[in-house]
Amino acid sequence: MKSLYFFALLMLSAAASLLPAQTAASAPSTYYRVRISFNTRADWASLETSDPRVLLNRKISAQGNPNVLTFGTNKVLIGQDLGSAMGGNSVGLLVD
Repeated sequence: MKSLYFFALLMLSAAASLLPAQTAASAPSTYYRVRISFNTRADWASLETSDPRVLLNRKISAQGNPNVLTFGTNKVLIGQDLGSAMGGNSVGLLVD
């Protein structure tokens, strides 16, 4: 009797492993237009978002003289010379 119970439990375990796993919630299909204005007086700064509905991909304008200017999906990186930052200068980026 014990071996029959063990065999049934083993078969149920094997069958359960063949079932499809639950998947995480899919990304939403609705996106909203967002404009981000990001300014800093630091020598470098970054802004990141984990919201899948925010996709940064179009530069509108830059402020100051940034020597690093990168933007992409969910991330903005901006930087300036350390001397400029210590002098109080600011750099910025406007993206959609």
